[in-house]
Amino acid sequence: MLTQEGFKVLAAMSGKNALELYLTAKDRIEVIILDMIMPEMGGFEAFNKIRQINPEAKFVLSSGYSISEEVVHLLSIGGVEFLQKPYRPDEILRKIINVRSI
Repeated sequence: MLTQEGFKVLAAMSGKNALELYLTAKDRIEVIILDMIMPEMGGFEAFNKIRQINPEAKFVLSSGYSISEEVVHLLSIGGVEFLQKPYRPDEILRKIINVRSI
């Protein structure tokens, strides 16, 4: 769906892979969509490691669970949107557009 909307998508299967991908392609990545629960390295840890590399990195965080205190803290930092699962395609597009404009 994102490619149909004109986005170029790079996919990672775990938080560790997301960090590795970010390190190799950070100049091409505008928004990072992170699930908070991922194998090898969770979304919170991946978020923190990427923000250490680039404090201006923009994120859409997603979870099937209620917003945790960790997510509330990340939202307060800025450059972050939260998307509760399940979500519709128009919702993720709106979150991506919102976070890009911050």
